This record gives sequence, C-alpha cells and structure tokens, in this order.
Amino acid sequence: MKRFSWVLLVLLTVGVGLFVAGCSSDRMGNDGARMSSTDLEDMIEGKFKSDPDLRTADLNVDADVDNNAVEISGRVETEALRTKAVDLAKSAHPGLIVTDKIDVTPRELGRSDDMGTGDRDTDLNNQNRDNDMNRRDGSGRPNNPPQR
Repeated sequence: MKRFSWVLLVLLTVGVGLFVAGCSSDRMGNDGARMSSTDLEDMIEGKFKSDPDLRTADLNVDADVDNNAVEISGRVETEALRTKAVDLAKSAHPGLIVTDKIDVTPRELGRSDDMGTGDRDTDLNNQNRDNDMNRRDGSGRPNNPPQR
C-alpha cells in the first residue's frame, strides 16, 4: 500500500508539472525563453516585412503577451491586404487574439496616373506628333485614301 501511494504521488507530481509547463508554453519563444511583448511585435512585423504585398503597408503592432493579444492598426489599400495582415499576425503565435483596427483606404490616383505624364508641354507634343502621323502632307487634311 505504501508503494502504491508513493507511485501515485510521483505520477501526480509529474502530471501537474507537465500541465503547468503546457499552460505556460504559450508564452514561450522557440528557444524556451519567455517571450516578451516586444518579441511578439518584432515577430509579427517581420512577417509583414517579408511579405511583398505588405512590405510597404503603414501598419503598427501593439502586443500584450500576458493576455496573448495583439492589436494591429494603420492603413492598407485593399480589403484583401487587411485580411492578409490579420492572418499573418494570427499565424505568429498559437491562440493569439488579434484586434483589427486597420483602415482600408484605396490609393488615390494622381494627375499623372490617369492623364498622361502630368507635363502639359510633353502631353501636347505627343498629341501633335500623333496628329501629324494622321496627316498626309502637313496641310491639316486627314490622311484618308480617296474613295472610289
């Protein structure tokens, strides 16, 4: 009976030890050291920087490792980029709670994006060149073949 009690005590101690280690491992880094909020922020920001679509996004990460939570704020151009950022953050740590405060603001088209070069003289020169190509002899008459 004493031996049974001793074995039961050892098993119980080992079980409790494993349970406690398992519960605290969600705040551990890969090397077994306790992860800080800064470490978690750096990990997520690294994921953003390694993604070609999110590399230039204006995103901020604020982590709270004690609550296993992170808040992402800032701006992206599309809803797809917003979803990608949240998914990447969630993949950084098991069970991570991500609060999404990302604004989606499409890029505004500048004058040069939709109206040529934005340089009036260059645009007029290109237009004149195109018009000259459509003229036969520079007389201002269109280069239309005679109709029969």
